[in-house]
Amino acid sequence: MRYVLKNIKNFIMYEKLIFIVTILCVLVSAFVINFSYGLYYNYNTKIVEAEIDSKDLDPEIAEGTTLSKREFQTYIEALDDKTLNNMTVIYAASYIDGFSIEEGYGPLAMRFVIRNGKYNICELTRKNYEEHGLITSGRYITDEEETTGSFNAMVWGESDDQWNDACEKLKNDDGTINLFGNKYKVIGTYRGGFGTPVVPFLTIPGNQQIDQFGFTFEKNITKSDYENMVDTAQLLIPGKLSFPEMSFPDSDTIATYNNMIYIALILSIISVINFSVLFYFILQKRQRKLAIMRINGCTKQYAVLMYLCECSILVLPCYIAGADINYLLCQEYFNKAFEYFEKAYSLQVYMKLFFIYFISFIIITIIMIIIIVRKTITDSLREAGK
Repeated sequence: MRYVLKNIKNFIMYEKLIFIVTILCVLVSAFVINFSYGLYYNYNTKIVEAEIDSKDLDPEIAEGTTLSKREFQTYIEALDDKTLNNMTVIYAASYIDGFSIEEGYGPLAMRFVIRNGKYNICELTRKNYEEHGLITSGRYITDEEETTGSFNAMVWGESDDQWNDACEKLKNDDGTINLFGNKYKVIGTYRGGFGTPVVPFLTIPGNQQIDQFGFTFEKNITKSDYENMVDTAQLLIPGKLSFPEMSFPDSDTIATYNNMIYIALILSIISVINFSVLFYFILQKRQRKLAIMRINGCTKQYAVLMYLCECSILVLPCYIAGADINYLLCQEYFNKAFEYFEKAYSLQVYMKLFFIYFISFIIITIIMIIIIVRKTITDSLREAGK
């Protein structure tokens, strides 16, 4: 270690310019590598999680085809949890006998969400009914009833005994309603909407035709959400659904990020090579000292280890400084320019980047040192005397 520290001291005293340039090379390498990772993370997230200024997605059923409730259920249950968790409303509508459009009635409308594989009520719809006084008696459907597919229903009515004509036609003597051949217990009445009963989605027969459907998201629709929905539809019910075209990041944005990443990587490679070249130049100037040390018993292995320690002592603090510079600039500037930049970093990420850099650096440095050390003592003295 004494010789290592002495070499570093002499390096600083007698090769000031080269020392400064060498330190700058390591600083630049560390900064660029960490910056490149953040830039790549931001780019990748920007492309994958790019969003449009919309929270509603209303695919259409392809002309000439039909969509059954069973097919629709299979489709939505196959969507990613991430996509489903971002949805605040899954809407499905089906026209049923006894509710004529000409008489002012609409389709049977169902609104729900899926959380962790379970069907739950749509909280937005429940709040809308309760906060706007739409419930005229009884209550709204519960999560448990939606999850288990309980045969409970709300019907359109001003009160318990004042239903609209269409719901009255479904009424049984015991106060239940008959829908799809099943008896539904009436748990409440409401006004507004299409005038049709409100029932849990899972109570609808699998062969019932779905005529309309749509999705509302909590946040703007991302590219990954959109592609998940399109790809799942093509896989499970090909040719059944038609999705509206949505524009995600333009090609100019993608090209800009690509170019910045390539430039950052090239700069990083050049910085590492520059350090190796500079240190190789320093070792060349130490040929005479190396030859004398070897005459006095210094082995090639010890010489390699000594120079490697010297490089490590120079590199470690400089790399940390370069990474710190990136961190400080990230806090002050990069976070404002690149929206996902800060999320790219963690202590584990910093350690991985350092490990990758240091291993690569050690490999290149060892090769360079070996080229110098493997020379014979005579060759070293001859080159030193030139």
